[in-house]
Parts: sequence; C-alpha cells; structure tokens
Amino acid sequence: MAAARSVGMEAEVAALRGRFAAGGTRGAEWRAAQLRGILRMAAEAEAEVCRALHADLAKPYTESYVHEANPISPFFLFFLPIK
Repeated sequence: MAAARSVGMEAEVAALRGRFAAGGTRGAEWRAAQLRGILRMAAEAEAEVCRALHADLAKPYTESYVHEANPISPFFLFFLPIK
C-alpha cells in the first residue's frame, strides 16, 4: 500500500515539475493579488473570528485579537513586494 502511494506521489511530483519547467505556473502579480485578498478577508472577518473563538473556546476577545487575528496581517505583508 505504501509503495503504491509512493509511486503515485512520484508521478504527481513529476507532473508538477513538468508544468513548472514549461512555464505553466502563476506569476508573481497573481500571487501578490492572492495575498492582498487574504489580508482583506482577514480584516473584514477579524471581529467574526474573535467572536467565534469566544463562543467555541471561551477565549476572551482581546486575547483572540492579539494572538489569532492581529498577527495575520504582518505575516502576509512581509511577503508582499514593496511598491
């Protein structure tokens, strides 16, 4: 069973490498747009995430913001190109 999975994974990796070699991957601008979309979504859903963490885990809102919601933005901003 593990050998069959390994062969399948090797075929998948070979296919992905072939696509990359052929120039079939997405460009940097597309990737930056995806990161900006994640940032926008995180900002729009920040309060909802904090409320959900409070409802599900009884985590205080401030703690949710400081440890869960707020650190997302700097993390993704680090990877965005500076214009």
